[in-house]
Amino acid sequence: MDKVPFVRRLFWKKWYNFISDRQVTSDVAFMNYGYDDVDLQLQLEDPRWSVNQYSVQLYHFVATAAGSLDGKRVLEVGCGRGGGSCFIAEKLKPKEVVGIDFSSENIEKAKETFSKTRRLQFQQGDAENLPFDDNSFDVIVNVESSHCYGNVEHFLQEVQRVLVPGGYFLFVDLRGAAKLQELKTLVQSLEADGLVTVAEKDITPNVIRALELE
Repeated sequence: MDKVPFVRRLFWKKWYNFISDRQVTSDVAFMNYGYDDVDLQLQLEDPRWSVNQYSVQLYHFVATAAGSLDGKRVLEVGCGRGGGSCFIAEKLKPKEVVGIDFSSENIEKAKETFSKTRRLQFQQGDAENLPFDDNSFDVIVNVESSHCYGNVEHFLQEVQRVLVPGGYFLFVDLRGAAKLQELKTLVQSLEADGLVTVAEKDITPNVIRALELE
């Protein structure tokens, strides 16, 4: 048994459950660092989104990176408290959105907070063993989550399996230089199987600016 991935998964599950239990206010629906750009200043009148302006902007930036989600089946892996999945479901016009998270506490809170949102559902699930049939989704979104996974290669293989041919994997996360290179090498190794990088961008300055503006 490979103990390192197992221990890593266990640690992050315990940590996020711990954090989730202490984020008790109803307006804490996002668990990302945010994004700011002079060319992307969303006008968010709904207080659910305006209080989380920069976190919402990160979701908008990522989820629209491959064009419109209109009529698409969308899966968010690592949905956290569910705010990003809800924003996508309400504002970007997908056919449906499913949010999964390893933390049962996060899923319970997401269901409580966003139970009335149409075309949106949440369930507990493992990113390395996605509980869906092959070719189930047009788009998979993953926001600042994969650094917690025990085996990122397994996750990417699952992404490839549940995406329809020609589907899009929209991904953002934090990595140091060495880990980033490992990730790029891993992705390149999967290109022969059809998981091809279409575009990439370093958004570190945008994230730092969002943190400074919070």
